Amino acid sequence: MYRSIEHHAPPESLVQAITNQGGLNRLRTPQFRVVWGWDRLAWHGGKFRDYDDSRNFLREVIECRQVPKYIPPNRWYLEVWMPPEYYGSPIEWETNHTEMIDGQFVATLGPYPAQGEYELLMCLQTPEGEFAPLTPTTCEAAIRLVIASRSLSGVLKRAHRKEMEEKERAAKTETIFDQCEEARHPFNEEAFVTVPERKIILTDQEKTP
Repeated sequence: MYRSIEHHAPPESLVQAITNQGGLNRLRTPQFRVVWGWDRLAWHGGKFRDYDDSRNFLREVIECRQVPKYIPPNRWYLEVWMPPEYYGSPIEWETNHTEMIDGQFVATLGPYPAQGEYELLMCLQTPEGEFAPLTPTTCEAAIRLVIASRSLSGVLKRAHRKEMEEKERAAKTETIFDQCEEARHPFNEEAFVTVPERKIILTDQEKTP
């Protein structure tokens, strides 16, 4: 159980090494990057329950919020940038990622990523699932593997599918609530934490290995 929300930035020397190895994307930003889990937020639409610091229920609301993208959040994550076309057209995005909840339409994954988006490549942790320190060797090896792969989209789809499966398991056992209930400083400096109650709905294309 996590007792505080930690914020960390990767060393500048590591950022530069990853950029030199992976290059820049067409937006002239790094193709690969490393982020700390607590600092990596993503849009999630659904039904949320808000609690105060004493676990007293405050309200239930249906909306789209930014929540931690990865579980567990106290890990380093290696990501790769994907172009907008990887996600289909804006119309396809809206069609595939809009859900009606209690009579209200909600964008389950937020707005269309018109500037592209970074996707998960790997979580830096031990084989036993414990925290692993951030090292250039680990990141560079993962990047070499991706660059050598003939199908980057296939690698990402498998990683994305694994991420969604882990989130589903976490939701079923209320892991997200257990991990966040003792956090002293919620993301927006408000006196409550949010708990996603809905699961992200994947399209058939995203489920394809």
